[in-house]
Amino acid sequence: MGRDTSEVNVGQWAPTSPATGQANRAGDNWAKLCGCRGHYHTINYHEITDKWCAEHSPLKGMGTELKASTTNPKDLVGVKKVSVTKLPAVAMIHAAHALMHGAKLYGPYNWRAKKVQAEIYIDAALRHITSWNEREEVAADSGVHHLGHAIACLAILLDAQETGNLVDNRPESDGTYQKVLARLNKTITEATNESK
Repeated sequence: MGRDTSEVNVGQWAPTSPATGQANRAGDNWAKLCGCRGHYHTINYHEITDKWCAEHSPLKGMGTELKASTTNPKDLVGVKKVSVTKLPAVAMIHAAHALMHGAKLYGPYNWRAKKVQAEIYIDAALRHITSWNEREEVAADSGVHHLGHAIACLAILLDAQETGNLVDNRPESDGTYQKVLARLNKTITEATNESK
């Protein structure tokens, strides 16, 4: 890439900017000196190049890493796309079962005809998850697995949001939840370390 790599050790991540070669901000590239090839490979936040070796691929462990021996052009294109097969089929069919039940009651894709409220589906998903956590497997009123119902609720929320059919009545957030969660996680971690 024409950069001086003397300040970077093999295997070390280094922030680089196409403009300055040293900036560190959103949108910059990240480069890694690959020990097996001896030169930089690049990645930005939205696109992964096809020049990564299998060992250093940022996709390694996700089941989509590029193998060094890959030559098929379709493979090189397909590996950069969403891998739908990573969604377990069992989860898919349980969600479909729940959506079949909903379609029987309200019509298929009814949320696309009439907008839905976010909080209604959040509540429903949480009720089903809590019921399953209390060791009830199947909803008594539908015969559908509680987790299938929960996945269906989340699927509807995603679809409604993407298609503009979501009434977003979630409460306003100022980041307090994330701050409290981080603080409590830190407290728990420190207490755990002290007890060792």
